[in-house]
This record gives sequence, structure tokens and C-alpha cells, in this order.
Amino acid sequence: MTDPSLITSRTQDSPKIYAFIYPDVPSHKGYIKIGYTTRSVRQRVREITKTSGLNYRILLTESAMRNDGSSFRDSDVHAVLRHNGFTQHPEGREWFRCTIDDVKHAISAVRNRELDLS
Repeated sequence: MTDPSLITSRTQDSPKIYAFIYPDVPSHKGYIKIGYTTRSVRQRVREITKTSGLNYRILLTESAMRNDGSSFRDSDVHAVLRHNGFTQHPEGREWFRCTIDDVKHAISAVRNRELDLS
């Protein structure tokens, strides 16, 4: 049974989990950045990349809401990926060596509370 105090209450924002890559950066080949925003994903990714001038490709945008009205964060998805043995980029804790299907499975596990990592 989940402790009710640990459930994030329903928000008026539209929380999203997103994933993107830098297709032209050899040091990031095979790594996917998984993040969270309540704003436009495109706007958020542009903020991250604007000073670098790097090309990016958004691979995924999914709701960070559960059916019960609670929300979850990118850190929850990161925890599932780490639990499943996916490694993080040495220079970026939100970058994981995985596939987009791995990210989708991790989001589903968090959304459906299939794994208790507390």
C-alpha cells in the first residue's frame, strides 16, 4: 500500500516526461536525455540547447500523470532505468544509454506503480 503522503497531488499544470538526443555529438551516441517539464517540451529543450548550438531530436513526449490524478517526475523514470541496469552518461545524470522503448517501459512502470524503489 502506498503511503498517501508520498503521492504527488493533482496539479493544474500539464506535466510531461520528454526524451531527446543529440544526433551529431559522438560522445552522446546511444544516450537519451530524459527530462520533465510543465511547459512546452519544444520550449524546454530549446532552453537546454540554445547556447550550445547543437542539433537535437525530440523522441518522446508523454504525460507525467497517473490515472488516479497524481503525477510523477523524471527522477522516478531515472530510478527505474538505473534499477534495470542502464548506465548514465559520465557527464550528465539525466542521460541514459538505452533505447526509446526502454524509456517507454520505464515510464509505464512508474505510471502503473509496477516497481517500488522506495
